[in-house]
Amino acid sequence: MTRLPTFRRTLCEQRIPVAAWSVALIALGFVHVIMFPQYQEAASVLDQNAYYRALAGAAGGLGTSAGYLNAEYFTGAPLLVLMYAIIAGTGTIASEQASGTLELLLAQPVRRSRIILEKAAAIAFCSAVVAMASLPGLLLGTLAVDFDISVWRLAAACLAIVPLVLLYGAIAIFGSAILRSRVQATVLVIGAALVAFFLNAFGGFVDVLSGPRKISPFYWTDYSDALTGTWDWPSALLLLLAAAAVTAIAALLFERRDIGTSTRLAWHWARKPSSPQHPAGQAVPELETLPTFRRTLREQRTQFTSWAAVVFILAFVTVVIYPQFKDALAAFDETGAFGELAGESGGISSPAGYLNLEFFSYVPLLVLIAVVIAGTGALAGEEVAGTLDLILAQPVSRRRVLLEKIGALALLLALTATVSIPGLVLAALIVDFEVSTVKLALSAVYMIPLAMLFLSMAIFAGAALANRTAATILVVGAAIAGYFLNTLGAYVAGLEQARKLSPFYWADFSRVLLHGFDYGRAGVFLGIAVVLTTAAVVLFERRDIGVASIAFRLRRASR
Repeated sequence: MTRLPTFRRTLCEQRIPVAAWSVALIALGFVHVIMFPQYQEAASVLDQNAYYRALAGAAGGLGTSAGYLNAEYFTGAPLLVLMYAIIAGTGTIASEQASGTLELLLAQPVRRSRIILEKAAAIAFCSAVVAMASLPGLLLGTLAVDFDISVWRLAAACLAIVPLVLLYGAIAIFGSAILRSRVQATVLVIGAALVAFFLNAFGGFVDVLSGPRKISPFYWTDYSDALTGTWDWPSALLLLLAAAAVTAIAALLFERRDIGTSTRLAWHWARKPSSPQHPAGQAVPELETLPTFRRTLREQRTQFTSWAAVVFILAFVTVVIYPQFKDALAAFDETGAFGELAGESGGISSPAGYLNLEFFSYVPLLVLIAVVIAGTGALAGEEVAGTLDLILAQPVSRRRVLLEKIGALALLLALTATVSIPGLVLAALIVDFEVSTVKLALSAVYMIPLAMLFLSMAIFAGAALANRTAATILVVGAAIAGYFLNTLGAYVAGLEQARKLSPFYWADFSRVLLHGFDYGRAGVFLGIAVVLTTAAVVLFERRDIGVASIAFRLRRASR
């Protein structure tokens, strides 16, 4: 029997999300570092504000490399790693039970506690890899600009993410072990993480929250300490011990929990019998309406629900804190910093320019990562797992299977993008934000054509390639390359024209915030998406499908 079979299986299942998240964090780390010289010129103005001094942490000011990185990168990057750990953690048991594979897993000669511990160890390892993925991006950035932080301090700051992430990953595993619904576990853990995050963030400058702030795990993870060479390792050790304790409790409770029999192991194409009857008196099963569409919605709802919650919170918070930024950001406009990234608004102190830079410059990229992971799994993932043979054995055409999958994913990504509308609108009602409700809503809807373009690329790659890893790397690489090209082209004269090849260049959200929905550009994105989808259908109908083993592999032949 293979050593640590559940550990190995979990690593195999998580390799695609780990690769996609790592590439995204490398890109974001690199972009943040190369933007530092533009930021530094006006940082002295921001340092006069208590809010910004609190963001700088132990570094003392945003004009320093450590203060800038703590405020601009390590306030958001850990949340992204946290999202990965929570999504992976809540899937350890709850998703196995929902899909019907938990009974097969528990039928093996392996203790329940061992299953939990091996899964937890694999997810902890993957979470650490994703957390440390920021380091290559940060280091690449330091080669391009003058950034006076040593490699070891950058590594320590990235490593400081790990204890916090492992704690919430353990809480996610705990929720998955005691709750039958993965959605419930995900909402519970994400809610707890966001409450703790905001408690720590606002507790830095709101006196009444200064005491309660200390109960937040985020309070005990100060990246500015690591960036300045004084990492608080006792606090990190405390978080690791807490994570170990939560995991142990989850294993203990899972040992004693009754496991209900899942009804989703089979592929449910038929439902209640209906007339007419066979001559023998047996009813003809009625074909379920849109079976692939419904199944895809069920499989992807947890991931997209998680992203929808994050997008809503980011939209709300970005607009709510705008008054804190408005006056200070005028200093950036005077120096011309970030003018290109402000889009047609011309300056980041205006509501349209601010929202374009602080929300629409990276949130669409995060949505795209989720879309690409789901899109490449639609066909290539099914083929590798061996379930595509079962699907195509049903009385349904390949074209219908593919189009139903695309329809389900398109619906989910549309809901994920548009959930930012209530976040933007609610926040605009609280603060003075001089953008109409209609234009805020249209700017959120404008994310959909761009996301559909990359979804169609993911579907095409999945239809053309049987290897999901290759498909994911290809499409994520294209998205990151386009993101880099657009961002660097704003500052590098030699890339000014090449920048126009990037879809992100044409997806100028400030244009929508100023003038309304850009039907021309959105139509081009959707037109390309239709062409790629049509090509994917043609390829998929003509391609030979490899036969994959559908057995649950906990054993293999020893060599």
